[in-house]
Amino acid sequence: MYINYNTEIFKSANRIKLTVSCVGHAIVGKEWQGYLATPVYSRLYYVISGSFKITLSNGTEYVFEKGKWYLLPSCISCHFECPDSMEHIYFHLKLCEYDGTDLLRCCTSPLSLDGECPLDFIKESINTSSVTTALRLKNIASDVISLMIDENDVELHGREYSPCIIKAIQYIRQNLSASLTIGEISENIFVSKSTLTKHFSRELSMSVNEYVTSLVMSEAEALLSSTTLSVNAVSEKLGFNDQLYFSRRFKQKFGVSPSEYRKNRCYLFG
Repeated sequence: MYINYNTEIFKSANRIKLTVSCVGHAIVGKEWQGYLATPVYSRLYYVISGSFKITLSNGTEYVFEKGKWYLLPSCISCHFECPDSMEHIYFHLKLCEYDGTDLLRCCTSPLSLDGECPLDFIKESINTSSVTTALRLKNIASDVISLMIDENDVELHGREYSPCIIKAIQYIRQNLSASLTIGEISENIFVSKSTLTKHFSRELSMSVNEYVTSLVMSEAEALLSSTTLSVNAVSEKLGFNDQLYFSRRFKQKFGVSPSEYRKNRCYLFG
């Protein structure tokens, strides 16, 4: 008998979370253009026909061409345009560490991959609600991203966290609110406020309040991008007692008010 196994390899991998929020099929023309600023999600594309161009803030241009997969990391803001017409498949997704940090933050440019795309399956899957189908779609996205990372020599840097941080992050995410306090968090995970503060500073290089605020603002952007909730409803949902205060904090983070963000945003849906 011969047995060979490895448990260490999964310790970091099991803390990584791939979330797919949307899959779609689009046919667009010259009207498909605009500016994508501080996107909530990374975009995974497969160009079926035609092409489109993106221009980064530093002036660098990339052309997304027929027959290839492309990944546009969420940390990249860009201008985009379709010169003629284009048909494509797209996924909106997040690849995050346990603390919610984007693992693709190390990518300063789009990634590409030559490869096939199960077009018929994806097109047929868009209007279904099957959990099995969703898992297959998620696996397609996961496989493509893994190959992209490998072929483009991208090194993802995962981190190990103490039980204290893991419990705190879990509690914060389950009870996310602008009114969440360090006292409430520490009380519910059974550690002192001073211990929690030290762990956040040492392991995440930020305070508890900074971490909560970061998640709240990220969720606010996601809600404004992907729902029809009013600005006031988003404010209340995230625990703000004053919509004006919420709007001021949002503008400090993203440079525009929530209403301006929603008016000017572009999904890159097609």
